[in-house]
Amino acid sequence: MRNTYNLEKFSNIGEFSSIIDSMDDYRVLPIHAEYAGREISSERVFGMTNISQNRITMATGRNYPVFGHRESLGTVCKDLQARHVNMHGSVTTVGDTSFTKILFSDLKVNDAKDGIELGISFKNPMGAKTKFTGNGYTYRQICSNGAGVKTLLPQLEISESHTVDMLNIVPMMIHDFISKSLTMTDHLQHLVMTAMETKVKFDSKEQLTQTMTNLYYNVSERHVKGIVSNIGTLEPTRMELFNASSYFTSHTGISPTVRDDIDSIAEQFLSTTRPIIPAYMRKAIAPIVVA
Repeated sequence: MRNTYNLEKFSNIGEFSSIIDSMDDYRVLPIHAEYAGREISSERVFGMTNISQNRITMATGRNYPVFGHRESLGTVCKDLQARHVNMHGSVTTVGDTSFTKILFSDLKVNDAKDGIELGISFKNPMGAKTKFTGNGYTYRQICSNGAGVKTLLPQLEISESHTVDMLNIVPMMIHDFISKSLTMTDHLQHLVMTAMETKVKFDSKEQLTQTMTNLYYNVSERHVKGIVSNIGTLEPTRMELFNASSYFTSHTGISPTVRDDIDSIAEQFLSTTRPIIPAYMRKAIAPIVVA
């Protein structure tokens, strides 16, 4: 399957709604095979089908629920419309998975620069039997840096498998999720201010690089080096470490999945309850010279 990539930005709820209306349509349809001029079908195996792109994305059962991008993001859009919130963001589609970032224009915390906007993000896969998820999201305006925060905003998460009656269960989850997100400004402000005041000291660039490599254990070495290149001091604050990561992910051509992996590590920099221990660097031992 060709892994299509599409990025669309929106500046208000109307543009968001228009993007949703144009997204691919999905249906669960019977799967048929042909052999020796005969058509073979199954009463048990069906296919999640991307009608718009004319392709089957995965095998399913007859009653597997369809919770496509139109259904999931349509529910989000409807809830936001009822609240009359000012918002902007983007929808990225990679193959049959959508990644949506929504920022609330009126929710901002101070970072001594131009401010950090608070928002939410959603991921909806239609090519694998996984989950529809939602988490917190932040955006630093001065550098156009965006970063997901999955664990720092208390109880701000949606995670529901595509195996239940999504259309009846998820709308209330989305409603509660958005309500909770609109109350998180003070909590995020406290995290940011503390991170701005807390420094981590390193003895050398090598120790800094090794520490970051250890922390980003599931990220490629070249990506870690890219993050480290944005750290210009051996005594960075936790906020500077976080910004180095979000700058890299926002200005480098990496996939949304890799970006999520990096964000999940970087968010620990904003919480002083999560220790950052500089890597132990073995000192070189001078050779013994025999007279």
